[in-house]
Amino acid sequence: MTHHIWTQLRGVAEMIIITALVVIFVRNVAITYTVNGPSMEPSFQEDHRVLVNRLGAVRFWGISLYGQPDFLFEGPERGDIIVFEPQQPGTEKIVKRVVGLPGDKVDISGGVVKVNEIPTNYSDQFTETKSHHKFPVVVPPDNYFVLGDNRDQSNDSRNWGYVPTEDIVGKVWLLYWPWQETSTY
Repeated sequence: MTHHIWTQLRGVAEMIIITALVVIFVRNVAITYTVNGPSMEPSFQEDHRVLVNRLGAVRFWGISLYGQPDFLFEGPERGDIIVFEPQQPGTEKIVKRVVGLPGDKVDISGGVVKVNEIPTNYSDQFTETKSHHKFPVVVPPDNYFVLGDNRDQSNDSRNWGYVPTEDIVGKVWLLYWPWQETSTY
């Protein structure tokens, strides 16, 4: 009888430990984010919910080699969708697509986005809006140039500049709501 009780207690303890590890993992590795506004249409609509992988934004002890930020895990790449802290304190996190990496030459002319002289393949032509930049620009070290997918309705790097590496929360990993549109990125 005593052996049976210990077996049951061990099973309960294992379940508690596993649950705690899952909770710790989810709270520290992934966060949820609710999309606000039309700036990422058609990729994301207002109120879509995404899971953000925070490991993609973990710096490797602040070390930077070869002029590129080094990440403990794979950092943002061109075309990735990221969530980041805005430069203005007290405002909500922002979701945008990475267009330019550190050192990239970004040019926007005639509604076409070019990176290192090559037109991007994930954006359609759009109406050019006023920008605080004079194009072309070269993305500074430890910074990223981001744009919304809905270029005509997006407030992005054209308006407020680059996203510093330390402001990146993580990369969008999963669209989980609405569940009918679930997809990974």
